[in-house]
Amino acid sequence: MRNKFLACTIFDHDLYFISEEDCILMKMNTDSGKVEYLNRPNSLDVQISDPLIWKLPDKMMVHERKIYVLETDGRRLVEYYVDENRYRCIELDCSVFECCNFAAFAIYNDKAYIFPSYLDKVIIVDLTIGSVIQQLSICTDILYEFDKTESIPSKLFSCGCRVGNSEWIFMERLGEVVEYNMETDEYQRHIVPAKIKGCAHAEWKNDTFYILSLEGKVYKWNFYNNNVREWSLGNQSKSYPAYREMVITNGVIWILPEVGNDILMIDIEKDYVEKYSNYPMDFSYEAPEHYSKYYVHCEDDNFYYFSMHSGNYIFCVDKFSGKEKWIKPIEPNYIEYYAKNSCYVNERRYNLKNYFSNINSKNFFLQNEKFNIGSRIWERQKKYESL
Repeated sequence: MRNKFLACTIFDHDLYFISEEDCILMKMNTDSGKVEYLNRPNSLDVQISDPLIWKLPDKMMVHERKIYVLETDGRRLVEYYVDENRYRCIELDCSVFECCNFAAFAIYNDKAYIFPSYLDKVIIVDLTIGSVIQQLSICTDILYEFDKTESIPSKLFSCGCRVGNSEWIFMERLGEVVEYNMETDEYQRHIVPAKIKGCAHAEWKNDTFYILSLEGKVYKWNFYNNNVREWSLGNQSKSYPAYREMVITNGVIWILPEVGNDILMIDIEKDYVEKYSNYPMDFSYEAPEHYSKYYVHCEDDNFYYFSMHSGNYIFCVDKFSGKEKWIKPIEPNYIEYYAKNSCYVNERRYNLKNYFSNINSKNFFLQNEKFNIGSRIWERQKKYESL
């Protein structure tokens, strides 16, 4: 399967993502699993003639019939106008590490609030004019320095959690959370209970925080009375960090792996942790072992959809029943995409014979001749077809 992806979002009942191997924007019908590629968009700025070359996303979000893409290298926020197939890029200058540069991303009142992982600042973008209007430091007294020598660098902020008009930004290892009110642009810091260590992911459900720790535990934290309930996910000494993220339904907490291999379920009422085993018969993880099995998830009214970063299926969870389902994407014709979008094709991936066998319409080549093939090869191909 070629169409692995880091992040996704739902637009008009389709799941949108950017493929990891080819950086192609795609959409998948969540009922049928059929995937379609979308041609490279043109800029809103008429002075920019070249279509957009997509980069890998860290987070994706829909707002006012536009898809917003935070690129994982930290350099840009891309605003994609779906109905017009056009784009606008907003420079952010948050590139500290090669990936995972953002802890949280929220949109409120036509402003984007961006919280980097490795920097002490909040970036506010006015989406009506398409530019950064403010950058704020929120933890000036915290001693944090990015260490590029670490294979998995420690973060200042690890994740965010939306609660009403506020975004709660958890520090990875410093035992604090910042409550940032997007309506007033005011913030305050709170102490996290000492037993909660190494925050990797957080969710807000039924007026309660659920926190997945780097050490392999899930905590249920009542912020109002400071009560903490804890579930241990077992020994993870051979794979660290073992778990990436989670979702909470009415009765089940689902935990998805990072470099570990197992999906786990917590029955909240019975207080029981169980290893999931009902995978599709042909399910497999196809990426290198050090790749995160999952990255982030998106959701619609009924389901959570987890990014297919390593496996050959998309894992989904019903928000209400807590039941799971698997979607196996039906891939499109990639060579046709390259032909229509004037992209270079690496012959190690598609040799010339396969290229011609996939693009079997002579009219198609005539319409796209200058994008597809040199004139001498084109003439030889026409001569070959006339024999």
